[in-house]
Amino acid sequence: MKTLFLFFPLLLCSVLSVAQNDHLSIGLKIGINHSNVRLANEEEINMPINLNEEAEPTIGWQTGGYIAYKINKIELSQELLYTQKGYHGSPRTIDSLNFVQKTNYRFDYISLPTIVRYYPFERFYVGIGTENAFLVNATGTFAPGRQDLLEDEESIEPFIPGINRWDFGVIGEVAYQYERIGFQLRYNHGISSLYSELQLKDETENLTGTQKSRLRNRSWQASITFDIFNID
Repeated sequence: MKTLFLFFPLLLCSVLSVAQNDHLSIGLKIGINHSNVRLANEEEINMPINLNEEAEPTIGWQTGGYIAYKINKIELSQELLYTQKGYHGSPRTIDSLNFVQKTNYRFDYISLPTIVRYYPFERFYVGIGTENAFLVNATGTFAPGRQDLLEDEESIEPFIPGINRWDFGVIGEVAYQYERIGFQLRYNHGISSLYSELQLKDETENLTGTQKSRLRNRSWQASITFDIFNID
């Protein structure tokens, strides 16, 4: 056991001594999200409404900070972000009310993206990673008003009653860094389900059953970063 306690500090010192081109940066970022939802294994879900065809993207924003440590051409980055996702439901006629309803769903997350990056060129990098996010706010705007989806037991969406608090996805990105300013384009592919289950209803809004949800977040993100502190 004592040997292990001696080994890790020595290993750390060896790595730091070899890493002559290491660099630490701490900064802020801000950007926009182009988000939507998609059904996984769509053919297995018997739904009266095809969300893959009828869900429309929505625009949100993101802001937060990051810390990144670079050794030669490899960089590890940890971010803390407040980010908005969601989607628009397509207009559809509500039988008993005789009007067309269009819903707008907004999901606000505190997210922790972790990314490993590679610099093939001095100012250009590509990255892959994961994003863990916690839902802090969810709202639906529709005729005739707005509803808090986290507080109410039933969702305004006729066939979607529950929302999961945790969201997990994988990330791919490309970026250009010019001195302290960076420009990022990132794709986030949701893995965990957005909702806990789907309520299946017929055309007359009668409940026909429930099924485990396979609805996932999808988003494109464009951001500007700014290094506040740089330590070589």
